[in-house]
Amino acid sequence: MAQAARLVKDLGTKAALFVVVADDGAKVSHQCVVPKQLVARGLKANEWAAVVSAVVGGKKGGNAESAQGAGTEVEKIDDAVVKASEYAAECLLN
Repeated sequence: MAQAARLVKDLGTKAALFVVVADDGAKVSHQCVVPKQLVARGLKANEWAAVVSAVVGGKKGGNAESAQGAGTEVEKIDDAVVKASEYAAECLLN
């Protein structure tokens, strides 16, 4: 996940949200990467991660350009992705 986040960050124009489940199926990890120009438009990685954490539980941390978190409510991943997509669209369409 970290390598993928670095790749997106190096593009400098794209935002990305990565969500993965641990091999044992007990934990969800997520990471958001947002370039400066999209932060300026209102999409902040730490707020985006908070949306995901609110659904899958757990903790989150980071800053406007890069944030991550982990939770234990694996069964709610689909809901978290929907909420995260809605949040990003709302930030960028306003």
